Amino acid sequence: MLAALIYTIFAILLSVLATSYICILYGVKRRVLQAVKTKNSTEINHIAYQKYNQAPGPRPWPIIGNLHLLDRYRDSPFAGFTAFAQQYGDIYSLTFGHTRCLVVNNLELIREVLNQNGKQFVGTLRLVTAAAEEMNLARRHCSPRESSSFYMKMSQIGCEEMEHWNRELGNQLVPGEPINIKTLVLKACANMFSQYMCSLRFDYDDVDFQQIVQYFDEIFWEINQGHPLDFLPWLYPFYQRHLNKIITGPRP
Repeated sequence: MLAALIYTIFAILLSVLATSYICILYGVKRRVLQAVKTKNSTEINHIAYQKYNQAPGPRPWPIIGNLHLLDRYRDSPFAGFTAFAQQYGDIYSLTFGHTRCLVVNNLELIREVLNQNGKQFVGTLRLVTAAAEEMNLARRHCSPRESSSFYMKMSQIGCEEMEHWNRELGNQLVPGEPINIKTLVLKACANMFSQYMCSLRFDYDDVDFQQIVQYFDEIFWEINQGHPLDFLPWLYPFYQRHLNKIITGPRP
């Protein structure tokens, strides 16, 4: 009876592994269809489709894909992306769980993908085409040209806030004692953003402002962790306690 149960469990695990690997290999091996307009066609506005091979990349494992490779660079994931670029080129593919990802590791190629060929990535880079106007608006405000009024406003706000920051730093400095510089930097950045976008500045001692800064720090800390749950949704039961901690309060 026990042997039959063991064989059954083993067969289920083996079938899960096989199914997972087949799905992953299909995502790796399948060719990409791209719409191409043909001039020789007799039909008006006829669109043909041409098949292309996917970008090169490391061979994935069942279930986890290439997550095991990034585990080598858990302290600095971007160093891993740079190492892969040296091996596979500036454009390569990675598989996270069952999710196929295209990595672009060159500024000029990134501009080509996002700006020139955004329509080719509908469905994968949906924000590029659906929110073009919003992106242009954000670019004018967040990356203004040096000769623009937005740049002058941003520069003035930054200089004024640094004066407040220097005074606060001077008040907290004690000779020979350590200081938590991160908290001051977060408050200064938050005030710059608030003044630039909302024309509103907060005092560093404001309790509500401190809580907002802490929440944003927690949110972006979690976003940049790259949890396996992001690519393996079936791990949700194992991360439920961690997710509840994020919702109910800050991490310890």
